[in-house]
Amino acid sequence: MGWEEASSPPCSSPRPPAPRASTYPGVILRTRHLFDEMHKKAVDTGMDPFRVLSDDVLEHILSLMPGDEALQTCVLSTQWRDLWRRKTNLRFIFENWSSFSRERFNKLAKLIIHLRGDASLTNCQINPYSDEDYINFTEAKPLVEYALKCRVEKLSICASDILYEPLLVDDSPLISRHLRTIEFRFLDLVDSSVDFSGCPVLEELTIERCYVDAEKICSNSLKHLRLVGNCTFSEDIHIPIAAPRLISLELGSFQCLSPFLEEMPLLEKASILLGNGCYNVCHSDRKCGGCSHKKCLLLNGLSNAVDLKLIAAPELPIFKRDLEWCPEFDKLKTLKLNDWFTATDLVCILQHSPNLEKLTLKIDFPENFVGGEGSRQSFVCPPHLVVNIKCRKVDNGVCKILDVLRTCGILLEQISIKCRDRT
Repeated sequence: MGWEEASSPPCSSPRPPAPRASTYPGVILRTRHLFDEMHKKAVDTGMDPFRVLSDDVLEHILSLMPGDEALQTCVLSTQWRDLWRRKTNLRFIFENWSSFSRERFNKLAKLIIHLRGDASLTNCQINPYSDEDYINFTEAKPLVEYALKCRVEKLSICASDILYEPLLVDDSPLISRHLRTIEFRFLDLVDSSVDFSGCPVLEELTIERCYVDAEKICSNSLKHLRLVGNCTFSEDIHIPIAAPRLISLELGSFQCLSPFLEEMPLLEKASILLGNGCYNVCHSDRKCGGCSHKKCLLLNGLSNAVDLKLIAAPELPIFKRDLEWCPEFDKLKTLKLNDWFTATDLVCILQHSPNLEKLTLKIDFPENFVGGEGSRQSFVCPPHLVVNIKCRKVDNGVCKILDVLRTCGILLEQISIKCRDRT
């Protein structure tokens, strides 16, 4: 189990054993230098060798020690105990490769909470005890409550990539006036556990490889949202995402129904990736659950973006369906698309992006570029628009795209083509 500074990346699965500090040559040299300095000062002054060192040096020594050994320094003197209590980064991590038992993990967690008190925390990472079948978040809940009591600013909760239980036993929302960053990984997020209205200063939220089944993901203060790592959403409803102050959004490949994006007037940058696992129930034989009143699922919420990336498997209809109610992209400057669109779709997007400056088209399957010749309505694209086409080779499909761009008033000198197959 580690209680070290939370400077390493959030947990991933599987993870190799954390190397001891002594395995790094640079750490060995720094440690030798510290102890040489300590010995010299002790000889010169005749004092306790540790007392001649500054608090900064002692804190560095603590950072090099394994967590349980660092905790044991509390018995050396009040100076060490005070230093340990001032640590603002804590990691409650059960490491499966360690010799720790479940009982010792829980005892050490309780001891740290008792000795440290409610001093402020900047960063807290929690990865609770697990066995081969499940993770018991009943044991993690007191650690979460302790971190919130210590006014933690960044909270990371991660489980292993195995079967898991809900994040919080009572599925209650997090409530904190201090939380600015939250990271959830490999968790089961249900009901109110994604209601962040009780965190008024929350700005960054990452949900990675989680199962999300709730009525709404909401926050009035959130600025940056990442839903990545193949998350799984509900099979019954398009979960609304209500974040009116959002500046950036990353929605990675996910499973089941796509979420519904409510209006995001401050949005500047968005990246949307739709993989084969996601679907729009409105285009299936199943009864549409909870979305019959909605029109645009994704694009309406993205209409204020300045930088937009829309990537989808060619056979997915979600973006195409949204274009039936295509909003105006008045602020859009940069747009990246792959080959999910038809000629009609491309013309529609260009018509509704009057200030577009850079369009990048990544074409891997040009044979999919079918479906009409686009709108015959007369319009002219901005003269400053630059189009970059990335393809395997210039074939009939790419030529059709060039024809559509020409009908939109885009000159050949505005277009750049990069081919992977130089033959």
